[in-house]
Amino acid sequence: MYMSEQQLAAGNLFACPLPQPNAFQPSRRARLPQLLADPDIGTVEQLCDQLDMTQSRLARLCRSIYGETPKKLLRRARFGRMLEALARHPYAEWRSFIDPNYFDQSHFIRDFRHFLGVPPSRYLALPDEVQAACVARFAIGFGPRVSG
Repeated sequence: MYMSEQQLAAGNLFACPLPQPNAFQPSRRARLPQLLADPDIGTVEQLCDQLDMTQSRLARLCRSIYGETPKKLLRRARFGRMLEALARHPYAEWRSFIDPNYFDQSHFIRDFRHFLGVPPSRYLALPDEVQAACVARFAIGFGPRVSG
């Protein structure tokens, strides 16, 4: 690194400011699970905006990490949040805790059938231990059906 004329003339060889390190920014790969779990992110476009990447690049990243498309991962995360909410409020009206990314009750029921293979009424008729196991498996990223 060369000194400027003014620094050399002043005789202060250490007058150059030290470069400041950039603030730590976790990698996109590290931020992806947190963003997938964020209830405010409901579309692939929002996910791309948060990660500052294109949809095709995001699709490649999701396929390399999870083996699924971003849309399926967002759908699965949305259902996992709803399953946890249903476990906390089993007798509450569904409108009181439905995820804002669901359009209506039929949308929720369609996802319920897709991921668990049964409608919510049959799921709620299952023993508490089975329901707790389903919630636990979805909470750690696994479920009876991972994709479809």
